[in-house]
Amino acid sequence: MMLRQSSAVGQKQTCSTYQPVGAPAISKRDTGKKQSSAALRERGMEGSIKMKLKYDGKTIGTITTNHSMSIEDAIELLEVNVDDYADCELFSMGWSGYDLSHEDAQKLGRITTRDESGTHFTQIYDAEWLNKMETVGYIQINRPIHQTGIPYGQEEWTVEVTPEGIEAGEEMNWGEED
Repeated sequence: MMLRQSSAVGQKQTCSTYQPVGAPAISKRDTGKKQSSAALRERGMEGSIKMKLKYDGKTIGTITTNHSMSIEDAIELLEVNVDDYADCELFSMGWSGYDLSHEDAQKLGRITTRDESGTHFTQIYDAEWLNKMETVGYIQINRPIHQTGIPYGQEEWTVEVTPEGIEAGEEMNWGEED
């Protein structure tokens, strides 16, 4: 996700405080404060969210938080040396409302339309997990529809891990222990 514009000031690079586009709205007065569970539920953010600091589209680091944050705050928390990066305009923040578990990452690393024995993914993975991974954008399930408008059965569905799913899986080392 892209942030609204950031800025460079003088010799020192700084990035303004912005809410990531598409992230749940949080007022300025809430930014930086710990929020109550009721306030988080009200904003659809119960629990923590993962804020990803990116440079030129590549993830530099991830911070788990309960509020939005500025690019500057993320750079500071992750102890990023901005001198290693040529242009502040290429920094961005993204967010994910789902914390990928090691088990989820392992499944993402293995999922294919059919496994080695020919078993279809809908027979291997439960519908709830597939729905959750599709909802957060980590997989895409292609459900073809015949030209008559009648959907084909599940046996014709295909699945692929999205670039976001690959990035999330790689960040978790595909669920392997370090």
